[in-house]
Amino acid sequence: MKPDSGTFSTATTVETMKKLLITLGLFAALTASAQVPQIINYQGRITVGGTNYDATGLFKFALVNTAGTVNYWANDGTASGQPATGVSLAVSKGLYAVLLGDTTVSGMTTAIGASVFANSDVRLRVWFSDGSGFQQLTPDQRIAAVGYALVAGTVSDGAITAAKLAASSVTPAKLDPTGATTGQVLTYNGSTVAWATPASGTTYTAGTGLSLAGTTFSLASGGVASSHLAAGAVTSGALG
Repeated sequence: MKPDSGTFSTATTVETMKKLLITLGLFAALTASAQVPQIINYQGRITVGGTNYDATGLFKFALVNTAGTVNYWANDGTASGQPATGVSLAVSKGLYAVLLGDTTVSGMTTAIGASVFANSDVRLRVWFSDGSGFQQLTPDQRIAAVGYALVAGTVSDGAITAAKLAASSVTPAKLDPTGATTGQVLTYNGSTVAWATPASGTTYTAGTGLSLAGTTFSLASGGVASSHLAAGAVTSGALG
């Protein structure tokens, strides 16, 4: 039998089950030590012939674009159109629940990546079969964000710590040149890092007994005094 269109819902009571509204937190793109689960808790309602369906049913799910021509995600990874694999779910008095993207569920082979929600308009499309063939439930339902999840669209000032920076992620283009002048470099003065002009050059000075030619040091003629010699350092072979 063909399921009734527009009669499945996530409302909490039967009286308010008039329209599907999915509320979920958008996934943060940042990777942290506690990984954001790539699943969405979804509840729906299905009726067949005006009666709440009450048996095991087969479902297919996809998160699609506005026109429904592209699958941002599907339960079996299908890139567009109806997924090939169904998900078997128990339906009780018209109600069912599923964790979309939970790969431990049979038929759910693909987790939901955070990149899905880089798109501004994402809609859930559902197909249902009571054993007599799949029917697409209409209309597709737009994903809406929970209020506090909107904060995930920005990063709070001071929230990025050193531990969150990947190696080599701070390139010269990321450095703020404010206060610097041409030729200056970042230096550490013992307490802070600041822009400073490097020394114009290094001066070398030859010490006692040494001679200097450019940047090369050597022993000066007569530069080795008796005080420089260790006991027993002069062997018979060194005597003139």
